[in-house]
Amino acid sequence: MNINKIIQEEVKNLLFEDRNDDILRTMFSLIKYNGGQYKSDKQRDYLRKNGDELYATQTYHFGAHNGAMAQVGYEIYLDDIGIVKVIKLTKNKTKQDVYWVRTADSMRKSEETKINKEFSDELQRQSTARGKEHEQILNSIVQKVKQAGNKYYNDVSLDKTIHDYTIHDTQGFQVKIDMAKFNDEYNQMKQFATDKPQLNHFMVLYDELNKYFKKYPQGFQNRNTTIYDDDYNIRPEFQSLEAKKAYLDSLKSEHPDINEIINEEAKKLFSQSFYDEQREYDEGVGDKYAEKKFNIPDTQQKDYLKQTDKVVQSPEMGKFVGNANNHGEELPNEPIFLNPKSLNNFESDVRAVSDTIGNLYVAQHNGDFIHGVFYKAMGMQSPDEIYQVSGGLSWHRIYNSNIFGFSDTSSNYLFWNSNSSANVGKVEQYYKNLEQVQKRNPQFKFVPRYYDEIKTM
Repeated sequence: MNINKIIQEEVKNLLFEDRNDDILRTMFSLIKYNGGQYKSDKQRDYLRKNGDELYATQTYHFGAHNGAMAQVGYEIYLDDIGIVKVIKLTKNKTKQDVYWVRTADSMRKSEETKINKEFSDELQRQSTARGKEHEQILNSIVQKVKQAGNKYYNDVSLDKTIHDYTIHDTQGFQVKIDMAKFNDEYNQMKQFATDKPQLNHFMVLYDELNKYFKKYPQGFQNRNTTIYDDDYNIRPEFQSLEAKKAYLDSLKSEHPDINEIINEEAKKLFSQSFYDEQREYDEGVGDKYAEKKFNIPDTQQKDYLKQTDKVVQSPEMGKFVGNANNHGEELPNEPIFLNPKSLNNFESDVRAVSDTIGNLYVAQHNGDFIHGVFYKAMGMQSPDEIYQVSGGLSWHRIYNSNIFGFSDTSSNYLFWNSNSSANVGKVEQYYKNLEQVQKRNPQFKFVPRYYDEIKTM
C-alpha cells in the first residue's frame, strides 16, 4: 500500500470539497458575464490544476428550521479557452440536465448581460457620486453662513431657503429654480446689507446660493440627465447594447476596471506567490490528514500555537481591541487590531470587518473562526450586527497584499440587493460604508468584489 499516494488522493478530495462553493461561484460568474471564458491565464491555471473535468456540489436547506436538505451536483468540462459545458445532476446521478453549453448564442447572451450590468452599475456609481458632491456643497454653505455670524444656521434652514426658490409642478415635483425671484431678492439684499456687518451672514448665504443655483438651474438631480429623461426613463439613444458599450468605453480612462485598481506592486506579489500559496495550502491539508489518519504530528499547528500564545504588537499594527474565539478548542483566542497602519505583522488572507464610520478591525492570524466573532471587539451586542448593512462590511485580505476583497457574506448581500429597486437604500448604504473605510484607511485598497474572484484573476 502506497501511503503517500493515499494521502495525495485524500488531500485532493479535501481540497475539492472545501472549494466547492468557490469553484461554483467562479463558474457561474464566468458563464453569466464572460461567455464562460477565463478572465486571465492565472485563472485558467487555477481552475484546471485538478484537470479538465470537475465535479462540485451545492447544498440547499429548506423546510421548518431548514431541517431538510437537497444536494445538486455539477459536472464541469474545461478547455484552454474556458468552460465548455456544465451538466447538472442530482446527488445519486439519477437525473441530469445540460445546464449550459458554450455556443455562439450563449456567449452573445453573456456579453449582453455583462454590458447591461456594467451600464447599470455605472449609472448607480454616478448617482452616488452626484449625491455625495451635492451633500458636500450644502455642508459647505451651512459652515460658511455659521462662520459669517449665524451660529444657529443648519441644513434644515438651507433646505427651506432653497425650497422657497424652487418651482414645482402640479404633482409636487421640482421643475426648476425661479431665478427671476432669486435675482430680484439677491439685488435687494446687496443694497440693504451694504456696510452692515451684522447682516454679513445674509450676504454670504445669497452669494453661495447664487453659485448653487447656477450649478443646479433645475434643482439638484442625482440622475445623469444626458441619459435619463424627465420621467427617469433611459433615453432611446442609450437603450441599445451598442450605445451602452460605446458609452462605457468612453469612460474607461476615467474609471479604471478591477485589473487597474490592483496596483503593480500587488500584481508582482500575485505573480510570485500564487503557486507558493496553493502549495502551502495543499501541504497544510495533508498535515491535518496525516495527523488524523496515521498519527503523524502536525508541527505546523504547534508552531501556530506558539506564535499566537501572546499578543505580539507594534505601533504600526494599530490598537489591540480584543479577541476572536477560534472554533478549535486547542487554538487560542485570535488578537484583533483597530485601524492598523501596516499589515507587515499580519498573516495572509486574514479576516477583517469595517464599521459604518470607516474603522477597520483586522485579525492578526488566519485562524479557524468567522467574521461574526468580531462583534465584542467592535462593541456590538450580537454577532448578527456584523452581517447587517447597518453594521458595516466584512473582508478578506488578498494574500500578503494591501488589498481587501469582500467576504462571501458581503458579496452575496450586495449581489441580491442590487437586483431589486426596492433595496436601493441598502445598496447606497453599502457604498457609503465602502467610501468611509477607504477614506479612513487610504494605505489599503478595498475592492467591492468577492475576494476569491480577485485571487483567481
